[in-house]
Amino acid sequence: MRYHEIASGLRLPLSGEEQEVMNKVGLKGCTEEDLGDERTQEVARVLMVRGLLNKIDRNGKVVYRLNSIHNHWVNRDD
Repeated sequence: MRYHEIASGLRLPLSGEEQEVMNKVGLKGCTEEDLGDERTQEVARVLMVRGLLNKIDRNGKVVYRLNSIHNHWVNRDD
């Protein structure tokens, strides 16, 4: 089991499946369609509810980005 530290400083545990989704999202983020099947999209939604991902509506598309302490000061408009 791995842990991911979010912007507030909390460390949250991740399963292997959740870690794969976090790796897919990466630092740049990705759209909901790029995640793949419905199962992966549901895992991303659960990660968003837990506070590990941020959800942004960009031009009518849902984009997930990491909520990480490491990119807290990164310009999120890119």
